[in-house]
Amino acid sequence: MNVGPGGAVLIWLHLLLPQHWPVLVAGFGTMFYWQKLRNRGKFFLVSWVLGYGVQGLVSIPWPLIWMTFFDKQGASQEIAVFYIYIMSFVSVLLTLLAMHIIATKYWHRLYP
Repeated sequence: MNVGPGGAVLIWLHLLLPQHWPVLVAGFGTMFYWQKLRNRGKFFLVSWVLGYGVQGLVSIPWPLIWMTFFDKQGASQEIAVFYIYIMSFVSVLLTLLAMHIIATKYWHRLYP
């Protein structure tokens, strides 16, 4: 099986992105609020941990959803893959919202 560089990048994105997006989101948020932040390293670390926490909270119902909808004979497995991406997307949105609230309302009070 021959895979070109583009195919290899897509394979790695499908393997890494659904589970390790908090690092990318934390970096994006730190770059976005660069001018407002005094302690960028701590904000990056807090955002990174926050991202994994939100990801964990959103993925809690995953076993129940899997057993209910996807564990049956003849059920389409592609829907499960799309659900993982939808779950990641919702987690990213919730993390960005929490980062915005922390960066604009509370960060300057917590870390002067």
